[in-house]
Amino acid sequence: MTRLITMLALVFVASVASATSLKLPYLPNPEENYELGLLKLALSYSEEPYQFSFAAEEQNDESRIAEIERGGLDLFWAATNQDLERRLLPVRIPLYKGLLGHRLLMIRQQDAARFAPIRTLEELARLKAGQGRFWTDTRILREAGLNVVTAVKTASLYPMLDGGRFDYYPRGAGEALRELDEQRGFPLMVEPHLP
Repeated sequence: MTRLITMLALVFVASVASATSLKLPYLPNPEENYELGLLKLALSYSEEPYQFSFAAEEQNDESRIAEIERGGLDLFWAATNQDLERRLLPVRIPLYKGLLGHRLLMIRQQDAARFAPIRTLEELARLKAGQGRFWTDTRILREAGLNVVTAVKTASLYPMLDGGRFDYYPRGAGEALRELDEQRGFPLMVEPHLP
């Protein structure tokens, strides 16, 4: 059940340029950002030094795509889809080695007993998932027959889960525990029973 989505995280670039200054999406804490660390490591093998600048505010994926198309960003990383690969130049690098495609469900602690007997996709479909409006996995979940409530801003999703707007929030296996620690103000947990 936690393996509902299999996707590849990619880096998308505006063009193949030899610029030594790269404009990247907004990062609240660049020093601790995994994707930026990988980019820096990869570029450390280049002969040229690179400098990074960042967008001033957080953007959803659709805004990032538009920024890349107009030249406001040089690259960003995201889950892939056919439209994205048609519009932009993909650099196929599995940043998480497939870990992002293994989903864990963030739930309210009070709902643990409600999730415990769920074993089939049909049973899970009776509940509502929370996702970003423009995320690739939103479409994948809907095509799998799941009910999905969306938000434009990622930061809204945990308060929406806590407030009961939806029942669970699928997160990548590498994201869930870190985010659970970051969201200490909400009585949440990773659902432990779904295979």
